[in-house]
Amino acid sequence: MECATCHPNSDPGKDMGIPPLSECMTCHETVAQDDPAIRKLALSVRKKHPAQWARVYNIPAFVRFSHRRHLAAGTRCEECHGPVATRDALALEYPMTQKGCLACHVPRHVGTNQCFFCHD
Repeated sequence: MECATCHPNSDPGKDMGIPPLSECMTCHETVAQDDPAIRKLALSVRKKHPAQWARVYNIPAFVRFSHRRHLAAGTRCEECHGPVATRDALALEYPMTQKGCLACHVPRHVGTNQCFFCHD
């Protein structure tokens, strides 16, 4: 299953979306229904409580970042977020620092000598 199936990239493309819990349960009524995390989500849906998601990745406000641009360049979600499909929870895979970003950008020769490429 593609990440964008559950996490759409709406305009302007900066962020990936998080679907309503009821949408998650469309599949999870039968898929991994015995998983404790899925049971917790199902209970939240039944009680009409919002999910309490914990932000894992925080990009500083002075950095311009677009998921859409990275996806258009062929970057796969796993390259930054790790093997999410095989995990029970998302974890910070790479530091959201200049050094972390350059570790990927330098070998690909992408905007490495232009501060304005990423910074406002």
